[in-house]
Amino acid sequence: MPLRSQRSSACSSAAADNAQVPPELAPTAARASAGTCEPVMHVHELGSGTALAGQPEAQAALRVAARAQLGTVDAFISHSWHDDAQQKFDAVQAWRARFVNAHGREPTVWFDALCIDQDNVQPQLASLPIYLAGCKTVLALAGPTYFQRLWCVLELHIFHQMGGSIEQIHFVPLETVAPTAGDVGAEEAANEAAVFDVRCAVATDPLDELRLLAVIEGSGEGIAAFNSWVRTTLMSAAKVRH
Repeated sequence: MPLRSQRSSACSSAAADNAQVPPELAPTAARASAGTCEPVMHVHELGSGTALAGQPEAQAALRVAARAQLGTVDAFISHSWHDDAQQKFDAVQAWRARFVNAHGREPTVWFDALCIDQDNVQPQLASLPIYLAGCKTVLALAGPTYFQRLWCVLELHIFHQMGGSIEQIHFVPLETVAPTAGDVGAEEAANEAAVFDVRCAVATDPLDELRLLAVIEGSGEGIAAFNSWVRTTLMSAAKVRH
């Protein structure tokens, strides 16, 4: 079975059992079982760097998002809210230009700030595997704090666990026109991955940290295996410039 079909099938099967789906996730589960994922958008519709900073006015952009078939979304944008918004915006737009040049069309992306309601985030976090499985690649905006954020690294791990290959995880280091001490190139991102320790990674919500670490510890492989995956597999991926 093709990779896209495997991931779509796995995602649909996991969401189809409505008896095990919390009420607040029922609409998402129903859409997943029907082969659709949450709203996605085109990169050129991001408008400006304010969206990547999570500014309140960015919520107006929810109107330009539309649902898409699982497996057809070009990229899931993974980023740290603590990295520079303008650098992230510039990095995404540079990637967009390369994509358009290669494919002759605008890319579709899933971006948290504009594709889910930021006033009601918590109930939707359990659907993260569905959002990730609906995307062909993950665009990891590797800024100075990327490997310090627990959710960022966990997004990459979930994508890999859901059937995505390491080659489908594209690291895009953040850089300014005039390099500064805050810039993170491909080598720097790889170095961050090489010394990663999930016990040192943080989340905005301390309760999220406890829950996510408990999930990793109880996964059967544990923290040591998770750290090893980041330090070896992700480190190699981070060295490849996209």
